[in-house]
Amino acid sequence: MTNVAIVDIMRDRERRLPRYNEFRRNFRLKPISTFEELNPDPNVARQLSIAYRGDVEAIDLLVGQLAEEPRPYGFGFSETTNQIFIIQASRRLFADRFYQENYNAATYTELGMEWIQNNTMKTVIARQFPELIPKMNTTKTAFEPWVQ
Repeated sequence: MTNVAIVDIMRDRERRLPRYNEFRRNFRLKPISTFEELNPDPNVARQLSIAYRGDVEAIDLLVGQLAEEPRPYGFGFSETTNQIFIIQASRRLFADRFYQENYNAATYTELGMEWIQNNTMKTVIARQFPELIPKMNTTKTAFEPWVQ
């Protein structure tokens, strides 16, 4: 049986991805200096310290991103992951003709444009998972039900 996490970490190392703190520095984010800064749960911090022999600079990017707590309020993922997401999402939107020159009724129809304008992530999730409607009616974002 293959441990997928180990395979992902080894591939990241083979590709010479920067370690967690180096990546954060590259994105002008404050690096951590203790394992408790990464995750305030004493058990998680201790296990990470053991795994990385007390060296926060050795933390793999993937491990740091997944262990990172607390997450910004209302976010489904960590601050570091959010930085990557913002860059990728905005580039994708600017490069996708369906969000640029073809974002019109000729492409989507009038009904399609109306549907796009009158729906949110909350309504899309609610349509697929109606049991979440009561929980989402009390939240500001679609992702709040999964935020601690």
